[in-house]
Amino acid sequence: METASAAASRSIICSAVPGSLQIVAAKACDHAAIEQFLCARLRQVSSREFCHQLEEPWYVPGDRLLLKKHKQIIGHIGLHWRTMFFGRSQWTICRVGRLSLLPEFYSYGLAEELLRSAEQVMSQQHALFGVGDLEDLETFSDGLWMPCGEHVMSEADPRDILAEFRVRDESVQHRALLPDSRQRHEEISVRHWRQVELPALMRIYQSNAQSGFGYLERSEAYWRWLVNRHAFDQIMVVIEGHDRLGQEGRDYCIVGYAVVHAHQILEMLVQPGHPTASRRLVSRICSDAIERDRNSVSLHASFDEPMHAIITAANGPSPSNRALIRKRVMVCVPRHDVLVHYLGPELCQRAAAAEIAMPIEIGLAIDDCHYQLSLYGRRAKLTSGKIGENNLVCSRKTWVRLLLGSVDASSALLAEKLTASTSSARRYAEVLFPAVPLWHSPWADLPIG
Repeated sequence: METASAAASRSIICSAVPGSLQIVAAKACDHAAIEQFLCARLRQVSSREFCHQLEEPWYVPGDRLLLKKHKQIIGHIGLHWRTMFFGRSQWTICRVGRLSLLPEFYSYGLAEELLRSAEQVMSQQHALFGVGDLEDLETFSDGLWMPCGEHVMSEADPRDILAEFRVRDESVQHRALLPDSRQRHEEISVRHWRQVELPALMRIYQSNAQSGFGYLERSEAYWRWLVNRHAFDQIMVVIEGHDRLGQEGRDYCIVGYAVVHAHQILEMLVQPGHPTASRRLVSRICSDAIERDRNSVSLHASFDEPMHAIITAANGPSPSNRALIRKRVMVCVPRHDVLVHYLGPELCQRAAAAEIAMPIEIGLAIDDCHYQLSLYGRRAKLTSGKIGENNLVCSRKTWVRLLLGSVDASSALLAEKLTASTSSARRYAEVLFPAVPLWHSPWADLPIG
């Protein structure tokens, strides 16, 4: 993949303030100055964290954009190019790092210039969309950035969570969900992970990623970099079988893992077909938290994680504000017609599952523009044209949220953010645009040092 260097080699001159201003792609020789700017002047990251950033397997110096006044760095933004799994598709996306600017230059509109340069690079690199965690991106970007999707975190007292487990054990409904003891006789245990078991973690992550939404590709080199950062306190694993010091797969099998930092479960994934593995992990983590006199355990996971409901219920009938915390994610989609093209296999699969005959044509009135959405075979195409009889009307922001599964069509119709001209158009929308559990792990973003 071409780096940002090629796209940002052209300096962007800003005349908003006196002096020579330009936005350029960083070079390896800029690392010392960047570290001085981010670590010493702004104190946004530690020197240890900065050194680990340079060691990331996919890191390229040119993926940092620098705003310079003469030769002095006054602004910085990082671009991280990744492959994301989205159902049956894999997309190139850009994760936009923190926008850093010296406080005295904010009033000159330079933050907007720096972010606009990042948007140009994303468009030239054909990234389907950019994603960032900063809500002020919406202010700086002339409306191109919008809230789309959320990081979900549930939190409760570990004693209350264990009590909730016991209550559910006593219910008939919960017993019906437990695996049949006649079908599974393996010994199940939870313990700390060992370094030699990295392939097991990779296997579990990959099995979830291939059918999930929002998972980022992780090579073995990236996994080793992630583990070596030590941005966690412990990694717990669920074992099925006789846990011996042999090779995984002979005497035992790892069916789930959880990455824990300060009793925050940053990442918890289990092998499909093992519904009780998550509970085993959470129970062990809660027990450890009680021993260490911690008064809370939190879980970061997608909104469809069943454990969220248990942790939320553990807060009682009048849950506190910490029961379920949602943090908005900012998204920028340079060209939604390209996004539709790459989303084609997923849209066609949804239509086939609902037994809707193809080809399908739906008119779209998005703001002041008219389009025709066509589905045929395993392809989807968005073209300008008349909207026809069966059509949907919405804003561009709602349309992007529908495509990315941040909001489902039924909710958008109920909130009158989406309107359908006919019952057929309504059914098409409800089938093609459900909410999807777009997931992002905070593990790699956790600061160290």
